[in-house]
Amino acid sequence: MKLSGTIEKFEAQTDGSVIIEGTASSEILDGQGEIAKADALREAIPGFMRWANIREMHEPSAVGTALKCSVSDDGKTSLRAKIVDSEAVKKVLAGVYKGFSIGGRVLAKSGNAITRLIMTEISIVDRPTNPECSFSIAKCDTMSPEQNMTPETLAKVEALPGLIEGLIARLDALEKRPAPAAPDMSSFEAKITKLEGAITATQAATEANLKNDVIAKMANDGRAPINPETNVGYKADELAKLDLGTLKLLAANSPIVPLKSRTLIAKSDAKGGQPDTTGLTGAARTQAIWDAQYPDRNSVS
Repeated sequence: MKLSGTIEKFEAQTDGSVIIEGTASSEILDGQGEIAKADALREAIPGFMRWANIREMHEPSAVGTALKCSVSDDGKTSLRAKIVDSEAVKKVLAGVYKGFSIGGRVLAKSGNAITRLIMTEISIVDRPTNPECSFSIAKCDTMSPEQNMTPETLAKVEALPGLIEGLIARLDALEKRPAPAAPDMSSFEAKITKLEGAITATQAATEANLKNDVIAKMANDGRAPINPETNVGYKADELAKLDLGTLKLLAANSPIVPLKSRTLIAKSDAKGGQPDTTGLTGAARTQAIWDAQYPDRNSVS
């Protein structure tokens, strides 16, 4: 199928190019008895003008570019193009190339009327088949991928801009949404503080128990820890105030007090009076006083 016509006007430019103009289409029968509807061309022009490529005799080499292509109210399609290839310019000026021919594909027809089409390129040609038109729609056996699209696929492609706009609108709406409020951390912080307090109390209680164990062991072993600053033995309440590391050091290095000397220590530390030692004398009495003062130790000989 071809719809073609003559170039009506050309103007040589000072840069060596040439501007050509003409009527691209009118709703008349072509050489194959078909009519390209003006609405079909009006719909196809924006896709073509995205590239606006002008070729020579439908060869893959471009020789110029379309400057303007539009459909008037009377159904005629006008084309204005600039040819820059020097050999093609010579042929236009010499009248060798007389018309336009559009390479494309028919997408839909109603009877002999073409109602939808794709324009992929426009060529300048030497012999248009329809002298009343300035271009042709040429059928060819080998089509580009976009030419092979079905009407359903084309409809999906045409719907893409709307889908993209919808996605952009949704992204804009998401960006405008206020940021979520920061969570209230006061209750969480209070729980953390309470937990830290419980851990501290547990550590203190554990340390106190360990200190008591060390003090009891020193009493059980009969050791008399001496304060190096005063050179006087520690009392029980003084030992309780020392840190665990110092107590362990004293427990390992303090001298063991002879049994008879423990009576003096027991008397000096005694609280609530002496135990009843009636009938006891010597070592037995000292042992009773020692046991009463330090009940957690094991018996010593």
